[in-house]
Amino acid sequence: MAKRKTKSVWLLVLLLFAGILIGTVLGNILGNLTGWGIFTNSIQFGTSGNPVWIDLFIFKFCFGISFKINFGSALGTIAALVLYYTAK
Repeated sequence: MAKRKTKSVWLLVLLLFAGILIGTVLGNILGNLTGWGIFTNSIQFGTSGNPVWIDLFIFKFCFGISFKINFGSALGTIAALVLYYTAK
């Protein structure tokens, strides 16, 4: 019986992170060079304005996360997924 080859989840995470990062950088560069609105507009969501603070008198923790998504990062995500699923 032949062994079934499975792909690593860590490879998917790495490819998604790289795709988002490269797509965002290229989207910002294209937006600055061309001035096209599709690359310059972005959506931001998360706790950027009001993070959660936990004060334990000895330690003080701050939890917050913020995402900024533009067209380039969406294209980078799609490219990473296509690369992951088409790679052997």
